[in-house]
Amino acid sequence: MYNEEALKLEVRELLESWSHWIKQSECVFVHSPGNNRRVLFYENSVISAAEHQGRLRSIPFMTRRPTLSELKRTYQELTTVKVSVLSKETLERRELAEQEALEKATELSQSRTAKEKDASKKISKEPIVPEPSPELSKLIDLVKKGRTEAMSSHLLKHGIDPSMLLPLTSSSEYDIRRTPTILHLASHHGQASVVKVLLEKHIADPTVTASSAVENHQDPETTEDGASSLGTSSFTAYDIAKDKETRNAFRRSMALLPDAWDWVGQAHVPSALTPEMEAEQERKAKEKSRKLQEAERERKKTREANRPTTPAGQSPTSKSTSSSSSSVMAKSLASVSAANSHLSPEMRMRLERERRANAAEARMLAQRQGESIRRAVQEGKNVCVACGKSLDGLSPFDKFGRKFCTTECVARGPA
Repeated sequence: MYNEEALKLEVRELLESWSHWIKQSECVFVHSPGNNRRVLFYENSVISAAEHQGRLRSIPFMTRRPTLSELKRTYQELTTVKVSVLSKETLERRELAEQEALEKATELSQSRTAKEKDASKKISKEPIVPEPSPELSKLIDLVKKGRTEAMSSHLLKHGIDPSMLLPLTSSSEYDIRRTPTILHLASHHGQASVVKVLLEKHIADPTVTASSAVENHQDPETTEDGASSLGTSSFTAYDIAKDKETRNAFRRSMALLPDAWDWVGQAHVPSALTPEMEAEQERKAKEKSRKLQEAERERKKTREANRPTTPAGQSPTSKSTSSSSSSVMAKSLASVSAANSHLSPEMRMRLERERRANAAEARMLAQRQGESIRRAVQEGKNVCVACGKSLDGLSPFDKFGRKFCTTECVARGPA
């Protein structure tokens, strides 16, 4: 950066020293691409003045590196007149080539104009698709946000049929392809409460598919083309449900209104979900959680009972034992977490609190062990600074004035 700034100042000082001859010149030729232009063009510079006066020109041919020899060559090219003598046949060939090129350019321009006219005609023939009404737009917005009560009141107020197909518009093409009805829209966005109200209160039809929307919005002559463009499918509202709770809303409605629709065949709902079934599932989940908690408590008691006792001044357990027990506990907690993925949110929160308490207890135990080892070392006892094991009768390893019982403790470091 320093060298670049120095070069810029040097070039500007040189231009100022040449300013007398530059001001007297009729034309000034400059080639300064990129950021180099800032070196020559600045406020009150002689080159900027030449540009304002209309005397500035660019060099009309390629130049090489800005050396003295290249500057001389450029000056010679600019001040030399070259005369070319062409025969009559050469001139005729050039005129013929120019005429052919002009004809090709004219034909290309005409073909492009014809294509643009054809495209504009096709666009004009396409039917103008109207936008949905404000009432329907507001209903779609309420369903997406999950405002159940407002959505229900809006349906009753404006007399909108919840089973009707959404209008085919340019702004809602994705909704038509994936969510042709209000029920599809609620299921796709995971609004379980909205699905429940639509099925049980407003008796929405769960058997409508996306292919029905295409057949309804296309003319008989263009049904096939429209179907291919929209990607027709036989997905019902249950098929595109976002999560398990939304699917359970369909199953609960099937249990409440078993004869209203062909739930299994056309709506693709696999089975009903009664309150008794949900209570049994919750009972089984709680029972399984209780058994897992009891097994975890038994394992903890077994570890406490098998923990070896040591004389005063030594650590109750080595750091390696603590780390291995912590890893075993982490693995067991991970397996418990995987097994309890089906539990209710309340049970999972309770188990999570217990896991955090166990982790905090393990950290406190490791901290107490470290404090015990440091206290023993400060009191001058002959113990390993990593695990607290007595070094009496052993040949300890010495590292930076600290004593270790094994190479593993040397690698692990002091507690």
